Amino acid sequence: MESIIFTDDSATKILSGSHYNKLTPSQRMTLSASLSIIQNHRALLLYETVGSGKTYIAAALAAFCQNQDNTACHVVAPAHLLGQWQHVLKQFDVRASLHSYQTASLNRIPIPRNADDLWLIDEAHLLKNQSTNRYNNLRRLTARHKICLITATPISLGWQDLFALMRLCGLPDKVTEPAWISAFAQAIMPQSRVPALQIENECIKQYSTIHYSITNAHPDYTSFLDTMARIQWNAILPNDDVIPISLLPTILIHRLLSHQNSCLITLKKLYQYYRNCRQPSGLILTRDLFRTLMGTDGNQLLLPFCYPSTTHPHVSETDSDIQQIAHHLKTCIQFLDSFNKRYDEKMNNLRKCLNQIDPEKKVIIFTQYADTALYIAENLKIDKPVGLITSAQAKLNQHNISPDLLIAMFDPGQSLPLSWTQNALPDTQILICTDAFACGHNLQKASVLIHFDLPWNPTTLHQREGRISRKGQSARHIQIMTMRTTNAPEMIARYEMNLISRLHTRKQLQECWQIPDIAQEIHEVLYVNAKGIPPVWSKHNDQWIPVIEPAFLDYSRSTIQHTTLNTEFRSTIQKHRKQLSPLWKQLKKIRFSKEITGHLKNFLTFTYQMAIFPQLQSDLPPVSKYIQSSMNDDNSQHTAETFFHTLQTLPIYSIPPASTPCVRITFCPKLSPSSPQIVHNLSTGFIQ
Repeated sequence: MESIIFTDDSATKILSGSHYNKLTPSQRMTLSASLSIIQNHRALLLYETVGSGKTYIAAALAAFCQNQDNTACHVVAPAHLLGQWQHVLKQFDVRASLHSYQTASLNRIPIPRNADDLWLIDEAHLLKNQSTNRYNNLRRLTARHKICLITATPISLGWQDLFALMRLCGLPDKVTEPAWISAFAQAIMPQSRVPALQIENECIKQYSTIHYSITNAHPDYTSFLDTMARIQWNAILPNDDVIPISLLPTILIHRLLSHQNSCLITLKKLYQYYRNCRQPSGLILTRDLFRTLMGTDGNQLLLPFCYPSTTHPHVSETDSDIQQIAHHLKTCIQFLDSFNKRYDEKMNNLRKCLNQIDPEKKVIIFTQYADTALYIAENLKIDKPVGLITSAQAKLNQHNISPDLLIAMFDPGQSLPLSWTQNALPDTQILICTDAFACGHNLQKASVLIHFDLPWNPTTLHQREGRISRKGQSARHIQIMTMRTTNAPEMIARYEMNLISRLHTRKQLQECWQIPDIAQEIHEVLYVNAKGIPPVWSKHNDQWIPVIEPAFLDYSRSTIQHTTLNTEFRSTIQKHRKQLSPLWKQLKKIRFSKEITGHLKNFLTFTYQMAIFPQLQSDLPPVSKYIQSSMNDDNSQHTAETFFHTLQTLPIYSIPPASTPCVRITFCPKLSPSSPQIVHNLSTGFIQ
């Protein structure tokens, strides 16, 4: 059976005209390819540039699946985006259950009763950490269903990020080479290449730098940096080694580059802790203690956090260490407090820049830290309405305001309440944001964006700029400015250059992650022409992996062999049966009725389907635990019933049977002139 191809004609039949007209021509093409992929691979990486309308494409995809197969839909997204999802899904008449990432972390998403739902996971790059409860809970929930990962930045810091997402989509755990991860990802992407980092209306970006100096502001500034470099904290590594961590290169200098007031607040928090400390044994830098001190702003900082200090009660700082560090902290606080009142060139330069911008233009100012954002709002002192929005508060000209109302002033898709306009209340011209609002929001009424500081993560930088560089931006030119130090002390200049180099390297990886080519590593290709299964496979470490068809393969140096799926996946099937050997052995012992024979057939089908879709293995740990507890029961009847129940919960998909014919092409020196014709016949469905 041929794969489903989604054309304009078929779309009009399934979606009403008004729904389909909500998509642009490029979005319709993406939707067409997405439907074909989700039908065959059961997984989709909806990777489009920031602001390209991925939510609308995903909603149309859900509408198609719901109208065609009555498929249930689940949406998982950051909490602040659920309202936007609800609005878009309503436009496409999609019934869906909406869940936040926090709900997933707490394992509060109910297990669906259906066997084949559609999961839409927005901002999927937030799932890059495979060790979190959020990741493992979602992997378990989506294992039996279709999954669509929606992101503009599938790679954030390295290839491990993409690997984490592809594991959710069925990439075997042992495949860790970048070229093979890339080939698997390309097979489930609607487009054939990484999308260009630009919006469809092709507005022109203008980049510039706002320089500020901190070198000659005070003669004791270098001495202050030297003192701050002595502030350190013991941390325990996984191998129980205790190392002193200097907080300057990891925390303090980044906050100092954000703003000296942010660094001052951090120093005061640390000093307060040491002043109130009565138990030296508690002075171990654990993650929980760090968050207590720094708040959520410190989540992205690269510190080697230790295990809970209760497991290492013998490790502590002595009283002299406490006094010495407290002295360094007090010295730095006194200097920076005095310095902050006299010298603030960064704020002065920001103020000058804002005064030179066309007063009709709206401006977004992004910073990583909430205390920096609050300081800017309180000290900007400019003759324009200024808004502030963080995860904890929203203000307009220092007065509390609804965050939704503040966002509406920058979202072309929303309008202000009639009472607001009738009373001639001010419309915000300048919005100061933390990175909590760097994802998902429409702020494209603004055409100027200022990076007040640089984040650790290039994804955050990209997402920030995506708030104004997106569909609906009416300005022909958008300006993006970054604040940078000039003639800074060597320690600060070196750190800033390392940070910029890191961001640049990661950004290049984001833009070019499909460069690795597996054509040189491919020795065997498996072609399958049937609905419900990936069409192109390649063998890697004796395991077939779905990949995008490599270009430039030399079919003249290959051999052709007709085979079946059962033959090709036999070794993998046997491995899964061995993994489930307790269940397998018990079934063979008690196989004495038609009912048990039917369950045994389901078991065989399940192991075959696990070979095709490895994500089903996410269900194995609880199943294995269930089996072991059942085997310890002396009641054979109860044991049999338990196994029957286990078999009934195994997912049985409507995919081609194990006897489905396919063609394996092995590349070798032996000439085979007929192989191009075989491939042509496969693509047209004429294989006999």
